[in-house]
Amino acid sequence: MPTETQPLTDLRSQFTWPRILLPAAALLVGALYIAPYDVNISQSISAGFLPGDIRRIIHLSEIFAHGFGVLMILISLWVVFPDKRKFVPRIAMLAGLSGLTAQCIKLFLVRQRPGDFVDRWELATSTWSGLIQDSSLNMTNKFQSFPSGHTATAVGLAIGLTYVFPRGKYLFAVLAVMASLQRIVSNAHWTSDVLSGAAVGLIVSGLLMQNFGLGRFCNRLEDKRPTPS
Repeated sequence: MPTETQPLTDLRSQFTWPRILLPAAALLVGALYIAPYDVNISQSISAGFLPGDIRRIIHLSEIFAHGFGVLMILISLWVVFPDKRKFVPRIAMLAGLSGLTAQCIKLFLVRQRPGDFVDRWELATSTWSGLIQDSSLNMTNKFQSFPSGHTATAVGLAIGLTYVFPRGKYLFAVLAVMASLQRIVSNAHWTSDVLSGAAVGLIVSGLLMQNFGLGRFCNRLEDKRPTPS
């Protein structure tokens, strides 16, 4: 079991491609499977499927996937753990680039958000407008449902925090799941959007944990800076 005292090479070895790509592939398959039921799931949640207290807790969990929340976590890490400052750039990239990648995908795949979907009894396929056809349409927030950028950000942040604090991996995973559920409960995304966003976060994070490109840059940054005594 990894601990914070392990060499960085050992910690990085926990994020091999099979450990990243297999869950990502499973999430994408799950998204394809559940997509036909997106509207039904959204209807159930809107009809009060969840108790009020649980719904409020889930809504509060958005902070883990929000840019402000990520920024506050990074600042707290920098201030409270001086010996962990060298990890801040990688965590920022893991969260930021995961969310940014999801946002870029939104510009090419047009899908209406649950909260703006008027024909609640239509099939889930009617939520799609396919590939971008109208430049004004894809720039409208209500047509940028797929995939969930918040979820991608939360997954990237959870992976980054797990890299720095391995003992908290289950806590970070729960926070990411709660933040992802908030996107469904708030009618901001369909369930398949959230599963796909999690896959995006895993794939982007996997790239950033490898020894090439920006991952290599982060490796060198972390290896060169001495740990304060």
